[in-house]
Amino acid sequence: MKNRHKKTKKLKIFAAAFLIAAAAAGYYSRIAAPTVRAAVQSGAKAIAAAVINDAAYGVNETVDYGDLIKIIYDKNGDISLILTDAVKINRIARDVTDKAEERLSKLNEPSISLHALIFTGISALSSYGSELKIKVDFSGGVGCEYKSSFFEAGINQTVHRIYLTVNVFMSVSLPMERVETQAKCDLLIAESLIIGRVPDVYLNGSNDGERIFNLLP
Repeated sequence: MKNRHKKTKKLKIFAAAFLIAAAAAGYYSRIAAPTVRAAVQSGAKAIAAAVINDAAYGVNETVDYGDLIKIIYDKNGDISLILTDAVKINRIARDVTDKAEERLSKLNEPSISLHALIFTGISALSSYGSELKIKVDFSGGVGCEYKSSFFEAGINQTVHRIYLTVNVFMSVSLPMERVETQAKCDLLIAESLIIGRVPDVYLNGSNDGERIFNLLP
């Protein structure tokens, strides 16, 4: 009888612990997780953005628009073709990627600081409690691509801008989940004012005044 009483008590304690854990997990998933997730994503992106800007520092000062783009005019003086130097463009993208990956690898245990009470999911308490270090994993790598935009600046005048879009892929381990995220930075590499009628193929496709497309096939 005594043993049965002990077993019943243990079962009740186990059941209570299970219900508390389940309730806590449910509360975290529904209430706290979105706040925590947003905080770690913001912090991780800030670290990645600093690395990207450092890796790309000075690139737009060493790259000349004419080194990357060749504009061909027809006999009427209209633009018939805009050619890109894919070799030079890929070289710049590779250099920035290599520098970004090198800087990420040299980061000394990159982490985000969060206050313990942020896990309550109550915004007013997110700045209180013990400071916790959440490790950021940048092993997802770095990706680069070029994009080109055309912006109409007047009659037969078009601003052509060339961007390097750098993506850093990362993950953060949190209680009960692993958050995958990425930081994306658009870096202006070169620009020029084109005089002449630009073919519609470059200007169509957007309604905000600026047409953006992938510069490389």
